[in-house]
Amino acid sequence: MSLRPPYRDLPSVYFLHYLLVFQTRRNRPVFVGELAEQVITWLEEICEQENYHLLSLQLRARFLEIFLSLRPNHSISEVVQKTKSTIARQVFTLYPETEDLIGRRNLWANGYKVESVGAATTAMIKSYLDSQREHHLVQVQKPRMLVRYAAPDKNYSFR
Repeated sequence: MSLRPPYRDLPSVYFLHYLLVFQTRRNRPVFVGELAEQVITWLEEICEQENYHLLSLQLRARFLEIFLSLRPNHSISEVVQKTKSTIARQVFTLYPETEDLIGRRNLWANGYKVESVGAATTAMIKSYLDSQREHHLVQVQKPRMLVRYAAPDKNYSFR
């Protein structure tokens, strides 16, 4: 069995790498000292329990960047929910003073950033898309002009 291209004798191969970025609520510097080390440990445990492959991580005082390899059956939204909620629960249980720093019991800012990262470069993807355009006989479309709509002036009288 080979794990390098060309893949032989494998039932399936996937290459699903994602970069996730979470920011602390109100952009407060929460992850410092012992807490930072503990968050890294918790994240490694979450990845092991949920069968996420942790490729790399960067923990700063105000945000967390995680580079993961996931299986096709993993949903990004579920991965984010599981990771953010588990870490927040542990932080507030073992470090209750964090609540005073943030202002309430909500560790993370709303939302997150996710980027899919694959083996293909942007040049490869552009080349593929151009070849598909030719393959499907789609002509290159001229860029459309954007027109700003201006409503006609109306005189409204309010009584």
